[in-house]
Amino acid sequence: MNENNKKNKRILVIDDNKQIHQDFRKILVIGEKKEADLDKIERALLGETKGLKKDEFVIDCAFQGEEGLKMIEESLEKGEPYSVAFVDVRMPPGWDGIKTISSIWKVYKDLQIVICTAYSDYSWKDIVEKFGYSDKLFILKKPFDNIEVRQLACALTEKWELTRIANMKMSELKSNVEERTKELMESEKKYRTMIDYSNDMIWTLDREGNFLYFNKKSEEVSGHEMKEGVGKIFDPVIFEEDLEKVKRVFKETLKGKPNHYEVRIYDINNKVLYLSVNTAPMFKDGKVIGTVSFGRDITESRKMEEELLKSTKLESIGILAGGIAHDFNNILTAIIGNISIAKMYVTSRDKVYDVLTKMEKASFQAKNLTHQLLTFAKGGAPIKKLSSVKDLIEDSTIFALRGSNVKPEFLLAKDLWNVEIDEGQISEVINNLVINANQAMPEGGVIKVLAENVSVGKDDILPIGEGKYVKIVIEDKGIGIPEEYLHKIFDPFFTTKQEGSGLGLATTYSIIKKHDGYIDVESDIGKGTSFYIYIPASERDVLELEDLDFKSIKRGRGRVLVMDDEELVRNVAGEMLKTIGYEVEFAKDGFEAIEKYRKAKEREKVFDCVILDLTVPGGMGGKELIKKLVKIDPGVRAIVSSGYSNDPIMSNYREYGFSGVVPKPYEIQELSNVLHEVVKNLKDVKQDN
Repeated sequence: MNENNKKNKRILVIDDNKQIHQDFRKILVIGEKKEADLDKIERALLGETKGLKKDEFVIDCAFQGEEGLKMIEESLEKGEPYSVAFVDVRMPPGWDGIKTISSIWKVYKDLQIVICTAYSDYSWKDIVEKFGYSDKLFILKKPFDNIEVRQLACALTEKWELTRIANMKMSELKSNVEERTKELMESEKKYRTMIDYSNDMIWTLDREGNFLYFNKKSEEVSGHEMKEGVGKIFDPVIFEEDLEKVKRVFKETLKGKPNHYEVRIYDINNKVLYLSVNTAPMFKDGKVIGTVSFGRDITESRKMEEELLKSTKLESIGILAGGIAHDFNNILTAIIGNISIAKMYVTSRDKVYDVLTKMEKASFQAKNLTHQLLTFAKGGAPIKKLSSVKDLIEDSTIFALRGSNVKPEFLLAKDLWNVEIDEGQISEVINNLVINANQAMPEGGVIKVLAENVSVGKDDILPIGEGKYVKIVIEDKGIGIPEEYLHKIFDPFFTTKQEGSGLGLATTYSIIKKHDGYIDVESDIGKGTSFYIYIPASERDVLELEDLDFKSIKRGRGRVLVMDDEELVRNVAGEMLKTIGYEVEFAKDGFEAIEKYRKAKEREKVFDCVILDLTVPGGMGGKELIKKLVKIDPGVRAIVSSGYSNDPIMSNYREYGFSGVVPKPYEIQELSNVLHEVVKNLKDVKQDN
């Protein structure tokens, strides 16, 4: 008998439709006549061949579930089991397919079953709720395809055979494990010293789950002493959420089944530890008398895995946040740009001017949010500008406390020195510290926010250089921070909050360091926490701008090429440039910009300035484009613009060949000022103020 004939090709069809029985026989039973016909056709097409072996199945049929169950029971008694059953869902007036399958699997759990259904009675969800996700259950949708039926029959009979072989191997393995365990327990006295000094935790339990023994490594890891633990049940040692799992594994092991699992336990100080455990039954005279387990402390590796997973998730979120901020900045460019244009056509006495100003302020708050998203996404060097920090402190604090039961109390010096900062990043610093203070006072209260001018001398014990600083203090009356945590709070991923990411204070520390400043903290348990920030002051004065009217814009004359992949941005940039006196042309990517710049130079109508978007998805962006433009015209004047304001090119634009930078979103005044600075030496520039 060859190998193919040894395989179990017996299939049972359970369906109340006689025609279905006939269909399965036609599909799966070849027969002598059909085989001869196939051979004849094969010879006519291919000539003389050895012939391909056709799978031959033995098909039995039943009209009702009860009848099918009886046939399966009889086949098992004869030692001629079926390998596959095709079961109809509806078979009135008897059992339906679900009850039939449930009854069959009670007596023959290894049978591969295909449910034949038109999805009219049970959904896949219903079937899963009944049986769970079983690797022995498949769906065949009526009307079915002949080839699909044959493929299922071939695959599932083969799967049944492989499962049978695997079960035999597992039975042998189980027998070997049981035998080895028996030998180990019979030699317990001989190997006691080896067990006691093993690098694995080893413990044994009786049939009731009481400790019989645990070795020195178990004492070392858990802190529990054997003399106190022996005779006590294991339940109190197990982490509450894992207790049911451990009890289930224990019961299975008592039935003779070895297991591997991970579990959390409490040590003597109620600290949670992670263990990797292998457990097996203990035998005496052929009977299971308890269990023996081998465990390893994997607490540190689990923490590392969790941190790696957290870091991976945060990286994905950061990429998403950066993309959202970029697209949002493009939209804000259109909004803020159009508002700034509209304000040029009204005076501060007009009612609409106040409305436009409020819209503008709200848009700039949204701009700050995108800065925070970008800082969270990738960090990067700050884009600094001269600022008065007073309004920023107030706005950021109020924004962070919106909707809470905590109110701010401001003590800000009226003559605060100016600072050179990235307003979005410093706003995020204030936000993070105020949110922390708010969370430290769940019952509500007052957060004090102070700012003053200070001079740091050589005698001051501060890790910063001598000079003038603006000192900001954020003080709460909350629960405080334990002393042992104070030196860790700025570490990435360190947090004492159950839902915290451990990134807020780490980001805050990074931002202040990049501003050449210093941050420190003091705290008393039950009394509150104070954060101290030092930001270098600037000797320069901030221009006090009154109303943004027509005269405050630096107007000019010349030709400007705007390259941006967003039509929305091109349109608003064009309107602003035309409004302040420039001629404008557009390009949607770097390739089009090169072509237009080259043609303009050939016609001796060279562009006085180009404004280049840094990022063009799927195309050439500003970084690559400026290199090519310099080759065409070494005197090209270029302004880089991007919604990714944390890109290093934005903070070090001159190193990359640019003459100016304008982060998105920008208003008409900001654009006019940058453009004026870039082209002010050209003869055809007209200065208006």
